[in-house]
Amino acid sequence: MFYCNVCGRELEDNEDRCPVCGAMFAGVDKDKLQTKWYEDDNYEDPAPENYELEEDPEEDVPVEPVPEREPEPWEVDKDYYKKKPDDEKTRKKRKRIITAVTIVLALAAVSGAGYYVPKILKYNKASAALDRGDIDNAVSIYTQLHDFRNSKTMVEGGAYYEYAESLYKDGDYENAAVYYEKAAKYDYRDSAKMARESHYNEATRLYQSGNYEAASSEFENAGDISDAGEFLQSCAYEQGIAAYKEESFEEAINFFTEAGDYEDSADMLSRSYYKQAGVSYAEGDLKTAHDDYMKSQYGDYLEKAGICYLEYAGRCYKNSEFDEAIRYYSQVDQTYKDTTDLLDACYQAKGKKLLEENDYNGAIEAFAQVKNIDVTSYINNAKAAYVADHMSADDETTLSYLCDLKYASYGTAAEDLMKLTGWNIQSFINGSTEDYSTRNNSCVVGTDAYVHSVFNAEDGKSSDIVEYIVHEDGSKSKDVVPDTAVKTGSATWVLVTGESQKPERITLYVRDKKTNMLLDKYTFEIREK
Repeated sequence: MFYCNVCGRELEDNEDRCPVCGAMFAGVDKDKLQTKWYEDDNYEDPAPENYELEEDPEEDVPVEPVPEREPEPWEVDKDYYKKKPDDEKTRKKRKRIITAVTIVLALAAVSGAGYYVPKILKYNKASAALDRGDIDNAVSIYTQLHDFRNSKTMVEGGAYYEYAESLYKDGDYENAAVYYEKAAKYDYRDSAKMARESHYNEATRLYQSGNYEAASSEFENAGDISDAGEFLQSCAYEQGIAAYKEESFEEAINFFTEAGDYEDSADMLSRSYYKQAGVSYAEGDLKTAHDDYMKSQYGDYLEKAGICYLEYAGRCYKNSEFDEAIRYYSQVDQTYKDTTDLLDACYQAKGKKLLEENDYNGAIEAFAQVKNIDVTSYINNAKAAYVADHMSADDETTLSYLCDLKYASYGTAAEDLMKLTGWNIQSFINGSTEDYSTRNNSCVVGTDAYVHSVFNAEDGKSSDIVEYIVHEDGSKSKDVVPDTAVKTGSATWVLVTGESQKPERITLYVRDKKTNMLLDKYTFEIREK
């Protein structure tokens, strides 16, 4: 067995002529042709790289037929030669005919070989490039061959797939996946599935070697192949354990989160949060430490989280950041620490600061939040300061504050209110419609409460009024309108029935019916028995 040194055709030892390209081997040492021409490093390719191939014909190039001729006598009569011997002229004629036929056949063979040999050479070169792993070059040559043999199939994924198969068989799963994926772009056979299997096999190898980070990436690329999902969790878990041992708790948190419900990942996640919270606390990042302690729900996390917020709120209080201090004192778990007194201190300090800044309403709101400290004097001072700066009957807030100060017997509030409204009204509660001497500011739940108002006006002044009450939750009663206008000496009452009562603070409003000006505002308390 040997190979043609022109076209690479495999020939039997007894053949002296290539049936494809017509090369002759008579007298040639065939032992020197035991390898293919493209495996010989010293062989020079007869078809240069810039050789331009013509478009492939749909069928083989037809061979020109031999012109029809009259049959020779010896072709018709088998006994022709027995009849008479050939003369010299006949023998020469027969020789010319044989020579002509031979030439015609040879020309036909050469014509076919001239077309196919370059393509065969190119095809064999592409196959050789594929065999040695020069895939891009192989695909480039197959592209030049168009539809010759299976060149188009090789371009459209076949070459990549065949090379991937050889890599897969050799255990080079990483590179096999690369070429299967290239073949998959052409939707070639089962290349997509084989790419995932290659990723899975490579991931398994990496996992067994302890390279969990690289294995994780490969298992992810394997998709739904086999138990890749479980191995992906295992990789995250192993990386989490390593990070935890190295005290890289933030990384451990990320890995144990990815591990999900794998083995004791949930417990290790809690421990990692707890440890990271300790790191943040030591660095002074108290808010982050608090959040991580709460996420951990591990051990004494509530106490540790409370300490974080207490210290942070205390830091804010010292820096006069009262709103921030109030925010974080309010978030401390009250089962760990009752922060009511601390909050009172913050609200009181905030109110004083706002009062100094002439933000009277803000100061009043802050003082109103104080629970265990009597800050009435601060509130009254803030209201008086507002009134002094806004003394006008058109200012609803001024009239409201003067009513409050009047019932607190603060300064000249009653006189100031009469100057603005023309009225001095005294309101109180008791249990009778006729009793004007018993003047209370509270009653017990379940008893009928009559809210009285006694009117005193400037000489000759009278007004139509409307009265209503507002509960602590903001709900409002129906308007009560006296049948006649009120004047000095007039008295009215509004009933709050006992069956509708609950412990709360209720406010009576008296307004001028025509102008809606606030004439009086009186707050009383319904208390527990």
